[in-house]
Amino acid sequence: MSLFAVEEPKPLEKSQAGLWKLLLRLAMFGVVLWFIAAHLDFRQIRDVFFHLRPGYLIPILTVLMPLAILLRGAKWRYLFSDQDRLPLRVYLRAYITGVLANAVLLSKFGDLVKARSICGSRVGYGQSLALVAIDRLLEGLCLLMIFAVAILNSSLPRWAYELALVAGLSSLGTLGILRVMVHKREPVLAMAHKSLARIPLDIGKRLLGLLDCVLTGCEVLANHRRVTGSLLYALAVWAVDITTVVFFLAAFSVPAPHVVSAVTLLVVLNFGILVPISPGSVGVYQLLCAAALALWGVDRQLGFAVGVAMQTVLFVPLYLVGLVLILAPKWTAATGYSSSAVVE
Repeated sequence: MSLFAVEEPKPLEKSQAGLWKLLLRLAMFGVVLWFIAAHLDFRQIRDVFFHLRPGYLIPILTVLMPLAILLRGAKWRYLFSDQDRLPLRVYLRAYITGVLANAVLLSKFGDLVKARSICGSRVGYGQSLALVAIDRLLEGLCLLMIFAVAILNSSLPRWAYELALVAGLSSLGTLGILRVMVHKREPVLAMAHKSLARIPLDIGKRLLGLLDCVLTGCEVLANHRRVTGSLLYALAVWAVDITTVVFFLAAFSVPAPHVVSAVTLLVVLNFGILVPISPGSVGVYQLLCAAALALWGVDRQLGFAVGVAMQTVLFVPLYLVGLVLILAPKWTAATGYSSSAVVE
């Protein structure tokens, strides 16, 4: 055994750490449930649904939802080089099962699932994971740019502008760091090799190989055509998502400027559920909707009801489809990818 080998954590220590993490999440979820019970009137929320105009939900289910999923798969696929691209259905399947994994596993493991679902003979796992992360960053950056334009003439609190600025600079900074790492690939790998010299050789080789694959995936940042194309796809995705939220607001007759409030709602939701507390962020999602719409004086019961409708309509069908894709061996065999790749 190497003198510099790192001692592995004992199973008891791992289980205790996992238990404390679970208890912390349960405590946070308990606070969310307490806040909902103490500050919301469920009879008023029920009454809100009596005034729902269901006709607005039809285009959401039949056109906007499928279009958003299709665009997200195409956007992700576009980041890959021509020789590495797989059929579009593989990316769509990976996206849907990733959404299900995020809901079930109480974490952002959905991105790991998506990366695992498309890696294979053409693309390594590290490269796939890097492209998933870059896709996330570009999509978030595009949303923040739309938000910046949408709120130019609005009267939102100062902290909303500052938060958007900080988030945007963070995304740009992360992309810039990744671009520099690709440009300085050899020095970065040499530094990593030196840093990993004190751990067991087989583990060090695996980590170094993973970093090499990640840097290979990040090379897309040097391809301006693919980055620009991905941003245009992201713009189309958010245009569809904004339209979807506008239809929800119209269905509930929410007294707020629909476009600006829809963009703000998407920003709050996408950044507010980065830290998972409950399965599918149930409760948290609805409170974030109520908080975002409260900026325009919308009643919290109405905002909460909008959140219930949005999460039910937009995510429950995806969860069901994701479950079918995981459990349907004939379909997965036809794509050339087994369902075991999703859960490894």
